[in-house]
Amino acid sequence: MDLQNNGYQYVGNKVDGNPLNEPLEQEINEYPLHRRMRENYRYFGGLSVLYGLVFTFCLYKNLHGVTFPICVGATIGFSVMLLHKIDFKLVKQSVPYMTGMILLGISTAYTSSSFFHFFNIFGIILLFCVFMIRQFYNDHTWNLPGYLERIIILMGTTAECLQYPIRHGISHW
Repeated sequence: MDLQNNGYQYVGNKVDGNPLNEPLEQEINEYPLHRRMRENYRYFGGLSVLYGLVFTFCLYKNLHGVTFPICVGATIGFSVMLLHKIDFKLVKQSVPYMTGMILLGISTAYTSSSFFHFFNIFGIILLFCVFMIRQFYNDHTWNLPGYLERIIILMGTTAECLQYPIRHGISHW
């Protein structure tokens, strides 16, 4: 199931006014978001490589060290930059999610308990998923099962879209 075509109301602020759930007429079966990512392949690819280097620097052989909060902050920063490139403005209610992620990252660096490491990382992933979902959908009437459903859809869509960087890279070169 695709996030852009799952029947939920889209509330983004696109410049061209074309909602994500309608494919472009000239490019059948390609959503505008995918088209923008393909057209800006160098930007997205370059940021992905840079994020990979930051991730490796922060977490190589030290998954729960003092650089863990830096990696969490970099994840938030790169996400905001990618959202900006596809013409999405950050939703005002995103600050508590980002703050929670940073605080859990700091907590992870300050503890040596594997139990807390696991649940802090799980909490960061959940907050990040909800943070990203809030950027694309009007979620004011959702309840906990609604969020869980969308998080599962997001995970499935992410797995489904792993092919796109390779396909876009091949078509770019």
